[in-house]
Amino acid sequence: MARKKADRSLINRKGKLPGCDMRFTMFEVVIFKRGPMKWEWHVCDRNGNTIMQGWEHTRRAAKYKGDRALFLLLAAGNHDPPGPG
Repeated sequence: MARKKADRSLINRKGKLPGCDMRFTMFEVVIFKRGPMKWEWHVCDRNGNTIMQGWEHTRRAAKYKGDRALFLLLAAGNHDPPGPG
């Protein structure tokens, strides 16, 4: 049985499929250098609001921890309450 690919033209500007109550949420991992031995990471939503944050001594560790936090957030199923249309 062949799988059908989703047609991106069906997704409206609010990130919803017509007739579907599922919303698409975008997250981003941002890393800042805060000193010679301090890197800060943030997991932000599409509006730039920080959801999780932390700091590490190396950029590599900060990237790992930020990516790990994003994965755990997605695995936990961060669901927004249903909003109007």
